[in-house]
Amino acid sequence: MPRDDDQLKPRVPLLWGTAAWPPAERFTDVNRVRATVALPVLLAALALVLRLYGLSNKPLWYDEIVALNRANLPLAELVIDALKHKHYPTYFLLLGPFASAYIDEWTLRLPSAVFGAVCVLLVSGLAAEIRGPRTGLGAGLLMALSPFEVQFGQEARSYTLISCLVLVAIWGLVRIANRPEVAALPVSRPEALRGAWVTYTLGTVGALLVLNIAIPWLLVSNLAMLAIVHHAACERRGLLRNWALAQVVILLFWVPALIAMWLANRDSVLSGLEWVPKTTWENIWSIVAAVYLFRISDLMTFVLLPSPLPGFGAGVVMFALFGAWRLKTDPAMLTVIGLAFLAMPIVILVISAFQPMLVPRYLMWSTGPFFVLAGMGPPRYRRDFSR
Repeated sequence: MPRDDDQLKPRVPLLWGTAAWPPAERFTDVNRVRATVALPVLLAALALVLRLYGLSNKPLWYDEIVALNRANLPLAELVIDALKHKHYPTYFLLLGPFASAYIDEWTLRLPSAVFGAVCVLLVSGLAAEIRGPRTGLGAGLLMALSPFEVQFGQEARSYTLISCLVLVAIWGLVRIANRPEVAALPVSRPEALRGAWVTYTLGTVGALLVLNIAIPWLLVSNLAMLAIVHHAACERRGLLRNWALAQVVILLFWVPALIAMWLANRDSVLSGLEWVPKTTWENIWSIVAAVYLFRISDLMTFVLLPSPLPGFGAGVVMFALFGAWRLKTDPAMLTVIGLAFLAMPIVILVISAFQPMLVPRYLMWSTGPFFVLAGMGPPRYRRDFSR
């Protein structure tokens, strides 16, 4: 039987339940905010260490050498060469300060490692925003430890940058879904949710100006917004006004770049994917297992290597399904995260029916939302430590 003074003690949330104990008296709102901020930062630091370990062990391969050479071109030549090869110049301009005349694998790959660590911070913070710090811990750990994420965090390619920018946009959309009444206010008002709208807009523009594989995010974000508007009928007019403004800004920045790419490739708009292997059930399984199920695959052939943790990937999938089931109480949020996860796999599978396009790296920005769902899946136990 707990004493009366035990019942009066503050209760503090722990990763494994709740407890009442003397230090809880000093656990103020400020401390909670600090803990919420510290957890994603610590997970990002862990992710960065994992990605920096052995960063220069492997020699540069063909695509990385192409990125190195392009980043060292004069500005005008860089832009033209990137557009002719169906890339926007954004990543190569960013890579320029890290690309020296001689081959330095560690320095050239450093931006990818940093962007990969930032992805972990964003996934952890995003999951905590939706369902609290324990969800943030689970989602962030999965993202930090994923062999697929570590692999591409050690390559001088643009895919961790795209993933990072899409996650920034998703976070903005999640905040809009969480507070539709404030998000519907005119952005000129001091109390308006300007940060969320700016975050969504800049993240989306940034991703679109790196590679066109971000186009499905633009499409599904509009579908997700319709779901948010549907479940916030009283704020419908304001939400649609602000959303239209965001889309205008996105299109003003992206469409001219898209036109420039089309002009640079008028005779070969659909070419350049001849190297992609034909889509077979075996390929689908090996790619899905590598991207989402913690399997390791060969970089060039996509053949799966023996798993050190048999069954772990299946457990992650079960957690993700359970997380989606838990999120059904918030349909707008489920739509945002669910569509962000499903958009790229579905689009690529549909396109692959006509033109093979299924390769692991094109699915990369869908892993963050998947790990957010998986972070919501583990059961939560409530134990009483006051006795």
